[in-house]
Amino acid sequence: MLTFIAERRQELKNPESVYHLTGDSFDFLTVMLNDELFNTSDESILTECLNIIGATTQTLGFLLINTCYYLTKNPEIRTKLLSEIRANILSKVQPGASLKDSKIWQELLTRDGIFDECPYLRQVIYEVLRIESSATVSSDFHLAETCTIYDKVFRPDSHIYIGIHQIHHNPDEWQEPSRFIPERFS
Repeated sequence: MLTFIAERRQELKNPESVYHLTGDSFDFLTVMLNDELFNTSDESILTECLNIIGATTQTLGFLLINTCYYLTKNPEIRTKLLSEIRANILSKVQPGASLKDSKIWQELLTRDGIFDECPYLRQVIYEVLRIESSATVSSDFHLAETCTIYDKVFRPDSHIYIGIHQIHHNPDEWQEPSRFIPERFS
């Protein structure tokens, strides 16, 4: 992996490299190599890349497992979602094409605009992530200077954590916070 980082660093020296930060097509390795916090240490870049990959894998795993759970427990939501998928995704399969072909699924599920075509799918995913967040507490924020939040004064060097679970289940913010209601994101 360190060799890969070194190779990318060399590629970025070429002004015609495809890895320059242009528009919205770049990756997190390129971002880190262009960030003064990371660009001096390949080991810190490696550590951060592994953290990002691990967190992404964990979040995706939680999302898939919890989506299956909530769709099993809520057959009316499952039926509505399947109808949308049939109408807006599966209808794009060419006649005679096999749904056992992984290339077809890759084309169907990785194209731009899938959430625009399937707004209920987006709502289901958002609700799963709200009700069963893979992170219940944020990383700590280390304050560099005095900060006042709602009349509470925090000194420099204080560590602040955000209770993600508490925010996602706050009855002042969410109607029936323990119920699975994807429509709240419409």
